[in-house]
Amino acid sequence: MLPLVCHAELRASCIASYAKRLKCVAVLFIGYAALFACLLFFLGPSVPLVAALIICLVMVLQVTCEKYLYGDALHIVDRARFFAWMLRSSDFLSVCRLCVVSMACVGGAQLLIQSEAGGFDGMYERFGGLYVAIQTGEPWRLLTTSLMHESPVHFFSNAALLFVSLPFVFLFTRWLAIAAFLVGCIGGALLQWQLMPQGEGLIGASGGIFAVYGAALAITVARRRYFPAGLFVQVAALSVVSIVAASAFGGRVAHVTHVAGFLLGLVTACLFEWVAKTFRVEDKPGQMGSV
Repeated sequence: MLPLVCHAELRASCIASYAKRLKCVAVLFIGYAALFACLLFFLGPSVPLVAALIICLVMVLQVTCEKYLYGDALHIVDRARFFAWMLRSSDFLSVCRLCVVSMACVGGAQLLIQSEAGGFDGMYERFGGLYVAIQTGEPWRLLTTSLMHESPVHFFSNAALLFVSLPFVFLFTRWLAIAAFLVGCIGGALLQWQLMPQGEGLIGASGGIFAVYGAALAITVARRRYFPAGLFVQVAALSVVSIVAASAFGGRVAHVTHVAGFLLGLVTACLFEWVAKTFRVEDKPGQMGSV
């Protein structure tokens, strides 16, 4: 919704146009929310309708905050400059390319292993997150199952979610991005197994992906002096919408993994920030490699 490039001083007409667009978006989502609320009333509760209603309400809240709290010229200029710098940064572009290559390697490796194992079922029996196998002394499956996906739709949806958050976190603190992803994958799978052991197993990297979202929220709050005002509101809204959408618009969904991964990423980022402040780790915003 923000222009990528803008002048140091915006014209009044530009501000008015921006405010008008925000108002139109708010009215649109209010209309959608009213529609989904009516459908819930007449058709009865269902997970997709509830999720759609929550997403619309979150978007209304986010747009309202944008208009009334952070919609003045100074904040718009700050955010436009920030995103223009970020999207043109060579480090950011390198991380984006690395994400694409890594996702392609993970997908290609699964296809190769799957063909050698005689299909998806054979691969899952050997490397997947089967609860019985984990319980009998193969905890490494908690990690390997995070690199597997049940279908192309599952793979590309996870890849899209990861591509939104990982480059942003990696640009400012690569070790936190890696740590949050691993903690979310393993911890989210472990909590799903312990709290909801009804199924046979689990698969996917959702725990690690939403852990990166949690880390993004934590660093935009902890390092808010480095970021444009109100950016954490947008990150929080994006996180809620992504978690609700991923948990509702799918088949067999590991709900615990999604929420637990986000919270684990949040905690991991807070620990990183505490270590950085306590031991005076050098912190250079905008450079890769800082803690």
